[in-house]
Amino acid sequence: KPVERRSRLSISTPDLPPLKCIPFTAETVAVVPDKSGVFQLINDNNEIIAIKGVMNLREELQKQLANSSGKACFFQFEETFMYTGRESELLQKFLQEHGKMPGGNQELADLF
Repeated sequence: KPVERRSRLSISTPDLPPLKCIPFTAETVAVVPDKSGVFQLINDNNEIIAIKGVMNLREELQKQLANSSGKACFFQFEETFMYTGRESELLQKFLQEHGKMPGGNQELADLF
């Protein structure tokens, strides 16, 4: 039997799944649970503009929506009891990838 020779394969960068973004509207925020967690606000260029850990996701998102200047078009959230730790993880990851804090988190820049 002849030995089959294989050439080196190049491994391409995998296609990542798209962000699971929710439109940032009063209707979608109204169904967010009123539990502790972390949310991310995202602009129309799919860029994260704020990361916040809060005791009440729905309440804080409603405040953000009321005070929004229209920059945030989408959001993501995750429920977690340890929301401050998760917020720190997400902020550190963002800082490593982008070299700066999200615009909505500038007040925390001195901590990182």
